[in-house]
Amino acid sequence: MTPCPERTWHILGMAASSLTEIHIDHTDEVVGLPENFNLGSVHNLKVFKYSCRSSNQDGYHNIKESTPSILFHLFHVPKPMENLKTIGIQFNLEENSLDDIVLGKFTDHHGWTLLDIDLSKTSHFPSLLQFGIDIAITLPYPVKQYASRNCIKKSNDDLKSSFPHVLATESISFCPTTTLLVDWDSYSDPMEV
Repeated sequence: MTPCPERTWHILGMAASSLTEIHIDHTDEVVGLPENFNLGSVHNLKVFKYSCRSSNQDGYHNIKESTPSILFHLFHVPKPMENLKTIGIQFNLEENSLDDIVLGKFTDHHGWTLLDIDLSKTSHFPSLLQFGIDIAITLPYPVKQYASRNCIKKSNDDLKSSFPHVLATESISFCPTTTLLVDWDSYSDPMEV
């Protein structure tokens, strides 16, 4: 996103009829949408990518609370989006410990339920083939392999349970993935692994 979000949305609105791809990328503060804008006006849109990064707990809280509602607002379209084939959502989150990861509350947000219902309407998204949510979580230290596997499995299961209608729609490939990363620059003693 540019430093002036109002201008960004204005430019998107003016160019809506010619856009085939939209990539939105932001860090920490989630920028709200104008009430009169959704992706229904972007008739030729084929690919939509949304990426957000939190560099601290406040940023993570903002992303958790705002992102599902914003995405629902964007895809709550009055007319079919005939050309949309791919939706990719990516979250890059920084956590202090494995215990701080509370994706259950994130995936339980009512905005995901509303988005799930809308995206599964094949009458509104007849060409949608791929819907992916990628979550990359960076920790300041390595974790045991079993703890990592459990966290990843729980996260992916939570994401799948948030989109039962999309999962049941045979024409859409739903691919949630979670990755745990280590910020080796902040890890002080690799001998304690």
